[in-house]
Amino acid sequence: MRKAALLLLVICAALAVACKSGTNTIYGTVSGTVTYARSADKPLTDKSNIGRPATDVKVRIRLLEQPKYSGGQPVFIQGEPLFELIPDANGKYNVQLAYGQYLLEVVRGEDTVLAKRMLIVRAGQSLTADFNVPAP
Repeated sequence: MRKAALLLLVICAALAVACKSGTNTIYGTVSGTVTYARSADKPLTDKSNIGRPATDVKVRIRLLEQPKYSGGQPVFIQGEPLFELIPDANGKYNVQLAYGQYLLEVVRGEDTVLAKRMLIVRAGQSLTADFNVPAP
């Protein structure tokens, strides 16, 4: 029930922002490609290490709750997963999300998190979140 109320609050906040800004777009778009690294010996961030599409993983989306502060630094509380996406045959995924802060996780199986990234989605914004993960 608390999660549903939090999601409703995020959607209402997005509507308020959209109405105030004069636009009727309340969602942002997040898209990207998930690939497997060619070599375990090279950094995952090395562009020459991008390999084949990762089609047997999931992109898990979590809403991040308002930050708590510890020593002046924000610490975000991650909520339960909202949903999971399965990349297509080319490793691509695409999703529209309401205004808010999200954690994207690339997951193999149920609990093996291969990579993660925090994003702030704003109304009308298009973001790219590509992931290059270790091969199985």
